[in-house]
Amino acid sequence: MPGPVSGRDSGGSGSGSGGGSGSGRENGSSGNSGNSGGSGSSGNKSGNGSRPVPKACAMLAREACGVACLLMCDLPPCPAAWAFVGKLVRMHTLQCIARQLAAAAAAREPLTAPQWAHVRSLVWLCVTMLVAADVQHRAKRTAEAERVRWACECRELAEALHDSLVLEHWARLLLRLPQAGAGDTQDETFAVSMFYNAFALAGEMLNYFREAPAADGQACAAALRDVLSGRCARYAVLVHGIATLCLTDSGPQHGLTDAAMRVTLSRATLKEISPYASGHVSELEGPPALALLSALCIGPLRPPVGPLATATTLLRLIRLAMKSGDVWAAHAQPRAAGQLPPQLAPELGRRVVLPRDSMLTITVRSLGAALALLRQQLDAYAPVRAPAAGVACWQLAAAAMDHKHLRWASRDERRALGMSLLHKWLPLLPPDEPLPAAAPPALAVALAGGVLPCLERLLRRAGEEPCGPEADVWWALSEKNDMWHLWAQLWAYGEPRQAAALVTTLGKLLRRTGPACARGPCSKAACVNAFVLLCDGVLGSALAEVTEVGQAVAAQIWRLRVYAACEWLPELSRIALQATGAAGAPQEFQLRGVLFWLPLLASRCGDASPAAGTAATLEAGCVEDWRLLLTQRVRAVPLLAAALRHGQEAQAQCGTVLATSCCAVAVACPRELRQAAGGSSAWRPELLRGLVPWLRASSFDRIADAVEALAELLEVWGADGSGGSGGEAKQAHERLLRAVAVDSRARRLSATLVAPAEARALLRTCSFSACTRLAGDSEAEARLQSCARCGAAWYCCRECQVSHWREGHKEACARGGDRGRHG
Repeated sequence: MPGPVSGRDSGGSGSGSGGGSGSGRENGSSGNSGNSGGSGSSGNKSGNGSRPVPKACAMLAREACGVACLLMCDLPPCPAAWAFVGKLVRMHTLQCIARQLAAAAAAREPLTAPQWAHVRSLVWLCVTMLVAADVQHRAKRTAEAERVRWACECRELAEALHDSLVLEHWARLLLRLPQAGAGDTQDETFAVSMFYNAFALAGEMLNYFREAPAADGQACAAALRDVLSGRCARYAVLVHGIATLCLTDSGPQHGLTDAAMRVTLSRATLKEISPYASGHVSELEGPPALALLSALCIGPLRPPVGPLATATTLLRLIRLAMKSGDVWAAHAQPRAAGQLPPQLAPELGRRVVLPRDSMLTITVRSLGAALALLRQQLDAYAPVRAPAAGVACWQLAAAAMDHKHLRWASRDERRALGMSLLHKWLPLLPPDEPLPAAAPPALAVALAGGVLPCLERLLRRAGEEPCGPEADVWWALSEKNDMWHLWAQLWAYGEPRQAAALVTTLGKLLRRTGPACARGPCSKAACVNAFVLLCDGVLGSALAEVTEVGQAVAAQIWRLRVYAACEWLPELSRIALQATGAAGAPQEFQLRGVLFWLPLLASRCGDASPAAGTAATLEAGCVEDWRLLLTQRVRAVPLLAAALRHGQEAQAQCGTVLATSCCAVAVACPRELRQAAGGSSAWRPELLRGLVPWLRASSFDRIADAVEALAELLEVWGADGSGGSGGEAKQAHERLLRAVAVDSRARRLSATLVAPAEARALLRTCSFSACTRLAGDSEAEARLQSCARCGAAWYCCRECQVSHWREGHKEACARGGDRGRHG
């Protein structure tokens, strides 16, 4: 190593060959140096004083490390570079660096400028090795052998960091700086900045191997966890991080003195982000925020920074990231030369922001760590401050989904945020566990923090811009298959108007959807298909019976189920009909969710069986609403005709439910079925009989009997040309009724359906049935104007009012009898 660090000031205290500090041993620049009192004040002689080292040599070593680090950051991963790092590790380079840093930290007097220049070259080399590891771990490895070899190589580096205690000695040197009182040099500031780089890079490496299944990966994670938990290293990061947060928000100092804060902040590396912002806005260079995040998340801290204080510190870090996003968004707005953005004009003094490329990473990791800590507090102790902190945390999570923050993130970062939001952070009950009468504390905090409005805002922005950043987040949200497990709990415990607004927004997105959208650009088509498959999947799963729930919870779930059915079923049916009729249309659109609901809707349109006996008790208006939904809005008869024409595909996906739906709709709507005879919506008996062999082979004999009776009835109706009322038609109809009446589950589910008018009363929305307006963040906050003539219809905009007027409201308004779409 060129140039000494210690010598005259070492006083006989140094480090051993492994980098650990010891007492009474020789101190020098290498493991075999023998003179503890060698001259080192000039910085131009080695630790044993044997021969001079030119300044050019030290400078060359320093600059070579810098160039290597920059190249490894900017160029694709190079196997030769990583192999060179492995050689350095096996040469005990980190141990040598640690010994010299330990000697510098033990020196009685402040280091001279040449000694600080030597420290600069040492820490630059250390960071270069960690940067090489960071670059390598970002490379894609598909082969298992490559991942195992990579974990083994990283284990060597992690164990060298652990055994050498290089970060501990480095931190001890930095912690002595405020006590030394010497004026800072450029090399001192560089050593401080590089320390946080090294700590953050070690934290990134730990995140990569935290859940690694291989033994080498687990060993690597354990070694890195010990490295980051070092008392001096962690304390140094916490001091700098909390001082930086205090600079930005004037929050609690957690025992940090004002003098220590001033000295720490004097070494912060700040960069003005624009010429006009001098004295106003500065960017915090380097990764001190990532380093602070790693220090907070590595394990429990002792008071005054306990678990709850750790969580609130993480919230402060998230707020800094949010404010940074606001500043960067304002900075990007077009304006006159030299003019401050409006958001910054009132600000006085210095304002510090995070770099744009790290804001979302810091936000996602801080949110995950804070939510985990707060969940532990809520479940174990439920202190008074924990629920409020949890609500604040979820409010920040919702704010992180704003466009001005997502725009600076990469697609992978946005998708990671989407996966985290509902599939990692949201504390859902296990799928097989009964829903309690009240929401668990952690879930209640999430709902109070605005998770439902957050999801709706994401949906609305993704619907307006299917290729935008919000679409990436939503795509990741909808990748999971078991979405009903999530939606059941959101519907059970969410605020009803917020849940209904989310359902309404999805309905508007479905109205914007068609085969032409699905054949658009790749990302747009994926987003559109995600909306369709989500709604179809939720409706199909929504009929699963939720057992052992409180009466109020069950009532709210069923009310929202019916509301979703009224909003989504007509659009899903339209999309399916357009897809089956369009040339070259894609086959991604599913019918399963719609078909599951048809027997239930049919059962509420009249007496579906002789044993039911409920038709007479149903109000006439309610029956008419169900019939209107089934026959005119969902268009059940044409939809089932299209499904029958795709017999083999439909049979493979939903043969049983298709047969059941045909029988139930035929019983409830015989007039509509007879009117369709001879047209494109006619049900062909031979297509129905094509389902029978599969049904019998699958042991669905009762349904097979019903299908055969229905096919016979259709043939009789077609034979006499008048709808048929003779003996054969009567016998076939009775056989069909007997087969349908046996379905006890359908009758039980049908009894839980609330009237459409009652479900729609959850939220007043635009009366124009084809409204697709997505302005604003939520349907619950939309400002509606009533019809000036009748006052019964409500509209979100002038365009919807004119369209509804032309659609038929003009005549209804004149009669004064229009109830509006939701009235």
